[in-house]
Amino acid sequence: MKKPILEKVAIIGTWQSGLQLGLGFLASGQCEVTLISGKSTRELLPSGIRLVTIQFAPSVRLEEILGLTFWKEQAFSKVEGV
Repeated sequence: MKKPILEKVAIIGTWQSGLQLGLGFLASGQCEVTLISGKSTRELLPSGIRLVTIQFAPSVRLEEILGLTFWKEQAFSKVEGV
């Protein structure tokens, strides 16, 4: 069996991009993932969505593939173009 290129990954940042990247690596089943944040779990859990979060189509599709569309019920408005 071929050895995976990455065995362990550390990602600095726990908001959308860090979580998407980490969960993508986990979904591949080829490496361990550690997320590094400047905040504790107790600080992160109640924080909810950011006041201004704009996602473009590729990141929305990636979240759908990874089953991370928890935010859809909380979306305030849809931006059609920037």
